[in-house]
Amino acid sequence: PDLSKSAVLCGSFTALGYISQSLSLVDTSPATVAFLGAATVVVCPTLEYLINQKAMGIRDAPQTWLAATLCLLGVGVLELYDPSGSSGSDVFAQVGWGDVLAILQAVGFGTSFFLTERMMRGQPDQALPITAVQVSTTAFLSMVWCFLDGWVGG
Repeated sequence: PDLSKSAVLCGSFTALGYISQSLSLVDTSPATVAFLGAATVVVCPTLEYLINQKAMGIRDAPQTWLAATLCLLGVGVLELYDPSGSSGSDVFAQVGWGDVLAILQAVGFGTSFFLTERMMRGQPDQALPITAVQVSTTAFLSMVWCFLDGWVGG
């Protein structure tokens, strides 16, 4: 089967990951962006359940739930813990658009990983063409973003 449409879709999600990562770094620390990007460990199994209808219960995949729980706890500690001891009512005031974009980064990269795995499972001998289409799509969409954002030619 022709994988070019799937590879273009996958490259689009990769571009989403890179672009949202770049935008999130405008007002969020690199450490926070990197850590929130780790939420990819939650995106991939969620897509396995929603799209592939894979059994993902606690008895079916305990290691997945353990990894997801540890990831979410880590994100919570990083994002919500304030060592200055301020009250809990302003904890959510610390969460900004950069944090949302950093989570979108995880969705982009996680979906890309999921789609790549699906394509490679079906046709492992097509790794180079799949990768070439993904990288080309990511580069093209990133270039379009640069022009629209005024980085080039503006």
